[in-house]
Amino acid sequence: MAVLNGDRLLVREETRDGEQGPRHFITLKFPTYDADGQVNGVCGMSTDISERILAERELRRAKEAAEASERDKAASEERLNLVLDGAQDAFWDWDLVHDQVDFSSHWAAMLGYRREELEPYGDSWERLVHPEDMPEVMEKIQAHLEGRSPFIEVEYRVRTKSGDWKWILDRGKIVVRDADGKPLRAAGTHADITRRKMIEEELQTKSALLKQEINQRIMAQAELNEKQEELEMLNRSLCDQVEKSVADLRRKDQVLISQGRQAAMGEMIGNIAHQWRQPLNALAMLITNLQFAWRDGDLSDDYLEESAAVAHRLIQKMSTTINDFRDFFSPDKTMTTFSALQQIRQAVALVETAFKANEVVIAAEAEGDCLLKGFPNEYSQVLLNLLGNAKDAILHTRKGSGQVLIILAAEGGQGVVRVRDNGGGVPDGIMDKIFDPYFSTKSMGTGIGLYMSKTIIERNMNGTISVRNVNDGCEFSVALPLAEQL
Repeated sequence: MAVLNGDRLLVREETRDGEQGPRHFITLKFPTYDADGQVNGVCGMSTDISERILAERELRRAKEAAEASERDKAASEERLNLVLDGAQDAFWDWDLVHDQVDFSSHWAAMLGYRREELEPYGDSWERLVHPEDMPEVMEKIQAHLEGRSPFIEVEYRVRTKSGDWKWILDRGKIVVRDADGKPLRAAGTHADITRRKMIEEELQTKSALLKQEINQRIMAQAELNEKQEELEMLNRSLCDQVEKSVADLRRKDQVLISQGRQAAMGEMIGNIAHQWRQPLNALAMLITNLQFAWRDGDLSDDYLEESAAVAHRLIQKMSTTINDFRDFFSPDKTMTTFSALQQIRQAVALVETAFKANEVVIAAEAEGDCLLKGFPNEYSQVLLNLLGNAKDAILHTRKGSGQVLIILAAEGGQGVVRVRDNGGGVPDGIMDKIFDPYFSTKSMGTGIGLYMSKTIIERNMNGTISVRNVNDGCEFSVALPLAEQL
């Protein structure tokens, strides 16, 4: 800093921090010249010149300070523009006194304009705002100008140069007020939120669709629950009907089994007759011989004792036959383990006489016995029914000598009995109906024998029964689980 004092210049140095340093007085001397241009002395600087020098220096410093300020302002504006560009936001500056708006070039480009195409007035901005959004926008601006809100923040649509609409997020606030608090200047930013709005609208649409779908599902679930209740009621009713039908079927099956037993009993009476005919004839002859011996006086004690013993043997044989048939027709109460071979022998013994009378040969083959679990008498009833059908088939065809073969074997954890005959076989057209109730190939048949047999084996004893044609006859197979497999 320099101050002129007469012919001396007071100089005060300044430090880099702006502090005032020590003072120095410098006497300013200038040379004087004569008419020939020769130096003839010195003189002090005039007051006008010194004042001019000081003014020029002050002006230069002021100019440098202004230039520095402009550079700082330009740098600040550049940094602001960089920040706004990075955030994809635009800047506006609103002079409320003259209603002039300074729009940034990015704001104009956001709408497809050049900066010079937009008039710097508030009404030019208003013409771009969507009419439906304008009331809310003005209400938010007015609320801030009146001090009812700390800032402006509002979303609205503006028309682009191409005629489309873009969503803008407008944020700003008053930055200058006068001494009375009246707003003079406001500034803020515009952000393009069109993509966000599109996503929000899409989400709202999807949300509405989702709510609609949820409502539909709720209604469908309610309808499903109602249908479920109806179905449960129907199922309960159906279960009751099924239980009733099953009970009826079981009663009918029992009736059929009973009828089958009665039909078998009628045939067994014939077998009993065959079994008894020979011992009855022998007993009759014995009685006649005793009568003749008594008349002729030849009846001795020894002869009477011998004749009585023979009569007792004959009667015992007849009694054994009755017991066999009685045991056969006694119903089984519980499942027991029984010998398959023993039941086969018992069945053969009951029909052997009738088979011989009709010239039908019956034979049995077995590598060993099979222990089965079930109802032995019902099992024997099935075997007797199969043997009776085999005999009837042979008598119906009469193709040579009749033969029935019974084969017992253990196969795959089951005891299998096969009854094979040479009675001509079952016609292919009725093979799948042969086990149906009341279906019979006999003119006088009841059609319950094979159905009864299938019911006994498959339902009562968890086995299987099947039929197939072999050679010149058919073969029935009866399979039950072995007792040790249970």
